Amino acid sequence: MRYYAVYDNDGNIATILGQPDDAPPLRPAALHRGQRLTELALPEGVVDPADPDNLTVLLDLVADRRVDATACARSDTHASR
Repeated sequence: MRYYAVYDNDGNIATILGQPDDAPPLRPAALHRGQRLTELALPEGVVDPADPDNLTVLLDLVADRRVDATACARSDTHASR
């Protein structure tokens, strides 16, 4: 699975999207005006797509972290506190 953060110009994460590795690329055109999309660089095994508790893990990620909004919207970035 690949996970993406949708965030605003200040780095506030609006949502996290997940998609299978073999799925077509996400299209940023579907985002609201002023939002950006970037793939999260999560270490292997941090989020298990088969685990029902993943929603809690992802909600914690949204609540506690911000994206470095100065990074290019198409590059990978780590979410930071």
